[in-house]
Amino acid sequence: MGSKKIVQAAAIAATITLAANLSQAASAATMSATLTADNHYALFTGNANGTDWNFIGRNEKGAGGVAQDQFVYTDDGNYDPTYIGTDVLSGDVSSGGRYNWSMPESWTYNINPDDYLYVVVWDDSSVTESWIGQFVSDALDDGMLLSQADSWEYLKTVTSTDNTAWGINPGDQGDTPELDDLSYQVSVANAGNDNSWLDALKKGDNGDNPWGDFSDKGISAEADFLYTTTDAAGAAGGNNQNYTIFRTRASVIENDPDAVQTPEPGAMVGLAAVGLLALRRKLKQGIA
Repeated sequence: MGSKKIVQAAAIAATITLAANLSQAASAATMSATLTADNHYALFTGNANGTDWNFIGRNEKGAGGVAQDQFVYTDDGNYDPTYIGTDVLSGDVSSGGRYNWSMPESWTYNINPDDYLYVVVWDDSSVTESWIGQFVSDALDDGMLLSQADSWEYLKTVTSTDNTAWGINPGDQGDTPELDDLSYQVSVANAGNDNSWLDALKKGDNGDNPWGDFSDKGISAEADFLYTTTDAAGAAGGNNQNYTIFRTRASVIENDPDAVQTPEPGAMVGLAAVGLLALRRKLKQGIA
């Protein structure tokens, strides 16, 4: 192949690759999350209407801790109930800790413009409950989002006349609530009915008892423990029949309609052709 053809082919390949990368950057951002809950959580991204859900991950089933690298998911995203028992030490990174909340999990995923973060939380209907976490992305204004009351809202789930299993606390060995259940809860809350969105409530600082300090386990010291439905009024838990859905108060990455839109790869291929014509002219003139 002649040198001119090699340059031409390289120009086309580079332009197409750049186009794909720019398009992807315009449509999604990478986010890393580290969180834990007493007792269980599932992390999702989704839209404001609750009609589009992307399951990121959840913590272990059961009361004991298990290392994240031992998690085994089924095809529908639910977790195999195997877990380490009470003989492990709290805070042991290799085991996951003595309790299901002892060791946070970390997740890395893509988040799209206009996506909300959803943290679905449930418990063992015993004693006191909460969740805590941090979310990091270059696309965030300050680079980090924390479990702080002014950044989150939540709803208390309700049962449905069509499906009385919806809204029910899955318990220690329960599977993640079904997507249809989550969509129902969000639609009812958005309508301002029985489970309207409520302002998140701070339960305590990172470091407070009974959970202790998670700042050495990947969660900022500025993150707070937030109340779940069991503990919404500040009282100890017990006999909690429902679960909680938290979400950010607004989409994490705003899709600015006035921003300059990055062309899709197909359009960029057209631009590559234009650029190639210019390149050919330069080649003929001996400039390239």
